[in-house]
Amino acid sequence: MNKIFNINLGGYPFTIDDNAYQKLNKYLGTIKKHFSTSEGCDEIISDIESRIAELFNESLNGQPIVGMKDIDAAIATMGTPEEFGAVGSDYDEIEDTKAQEGEYKTGKKLFKDPDTKIIGGVCSGLSAYFGIEDPLWVRLGAVAMVFTGGLSIPLYILLLIILPKAKTSADKLAMRGQKIDINNIAKTIEDEFDDLSETFSDLDKKFKSKKKDNSKRSTFFLVGFLTAFFSLFGRGFAFGLRVIKKVFRPFIAIALILVGASFAISWVGMVFMGMFMSPFVSFFSPGPSILGYGGMISGMFSIGIPIFAVLYFISKFFGKYRVQSHIKNRVWSVWGIASLLFVGSIINYSLQWQKHTSISTNQELTELEEGMIKFEMDAKRYNDESMVIFDDVAINKTDLQCNDIFIKITETDEEVPSLTKTICSNGPRKSAAFKRINEVKVEDLRIENNTIKIPRYFTLTKGSKYRGQAVTYEFKIPKGYEVEKDHDVARHVTTRRSHLASF
Repeated sequence: MNKIFNINLGGYPFTIDDNAYQKLNKYLGTIKKHFSTSEGCDEIISDIESRIAELFNESLNGQPIVGMKDIDAAIATMGTPEEFGAVGSDYDEIEDTKAQEGEYKTGKKLFKDPDTKIIGGVCSGLSAYFGIEDPLWVRLGAVAMVFTGGLSIPLYILLLIILPKAKTSADKLAMRGQKIDINNIAKTIEDEFDDLSETFSDLDKKFKSKKKDNSKRSTFFLVGFLTAFFSLFGRGFAFGLRVIKKVFRPFIAIALILVGASFAISWVGMVFMGMFMSPFVSFFSPGPSILGYGGMISGMFSIGIPIFAVLYFISKFFGKYRVQSHIKNRVWSVWGIASLLFVGSIINYSLQWQKHTSISTNQELTELEEGMIKFEMDAKRYNDESMVIFDDVAINKTDLQCNDIFIKITETDEEVPSLTKTICSNGPRKSAAFKRINEVKVEDLRIENNTIKIPRYFTLTKGSKYRGQAVTYEFKIPKGYEVEKDHDVARHVTTRRSHLASF
């Protein structure tokens, strides 16, 4: 039975067992002793601890306690004391682990480079990422894109917002694709101090020396002018951003809160709409109902996760919040899978509407007498037990009821009034479309006292699929007859297609 400790390493809280804690404490103590005489010792130790914390987050993968295996893996990646010139005694087993696991490799990551920045460090970060030694060429390319109608300004602003800043030495090494171990972290910080010393030394020489080399000035005039221009412009732009941020911070905060609230409310509304639409899923699903529900759920995740990512980004405006990398990776993995399923569901559903077909039947309306013919819609809008969801569609227990009923009234030279009833539908194939037509259940016309009563809706029973079915009644009335339509019939007299056909 081992003791456990709660520690804070690199800004991250961890629970660690006793043996692992002793080994980690000894390892960090050896590092501190080795770099105690180096310039920037505190920065080196801080960056090393931050990097070890990142490695723990990756290796834990949701496990609650840091153990010896995690310590060994971190030391194998960062390097043993002997590898960076310190004296160590208990790290021989780490060499075996490292030999078994092979050399650690890291991929490049895109950051804003604050060390050589002019405005925000975007161009210098891109330069480091693509291995371009002088970021001036990236800046010139960005300026050229502005004058050639490119999108460099909005793209720059977007990258300025979304790219993280390379704050630690580990970030700067990852930006260049270099191995993130103790040697490289220490070398990066020591180089920064050396560069700072050289800068002060150069300034001191310039103040002491009044002589100017005109030939060298003429040789590097263009580069110096461009550098000074970008530096001046960048400082002015950065100063303006700081002023705007300070003055308008309350307004920005309110705007971000409103944006976040609107995103959250939209997603919650979408969830409730999905629940509200659940009775219809079996009719609109491209196959079994499980596919329809899967499409709805995957859609909620594929839209909801980016919304919560935006909310997380907004929350960072008010304070520093950290989410462990393994949680981020899992969330975005879920989003990727959900997005693929959602897109697949949309494609599968759209394939169900490829073919369109119809069936027509003709009959003579001999019951009608010459004179005034009245057209009325059936008094019953929907079945008494129907649960009306929308104005044009309802669910009656397990049946879908739809009022895609269209009416045409034309004049004919025939002596007897006649009717052509057409039922149409879509499907992935003609045979499937015919099957959907046969699933349509509609009541017969009723003729009473020279009045034609037309049903208001047709029904699709359980197991049927809605694929834009519609019923069209085309009445051909001989000359000499008069026609009277009530208000509801007038609404249905149209030649348009079903309003749901493109759903």
